[in-house]
Amino acid sequence: TPYQVFFERTGIDARQLGVVRL
Repeated sequence: TPYQVFFERTGIDARQLGVVRL
């Protein structure tokens, strides 16, 4: 997902922020 790519580039785990839930 676009969110995964964004957070991966920023070095932030989207799952940790609870923004993206797979």
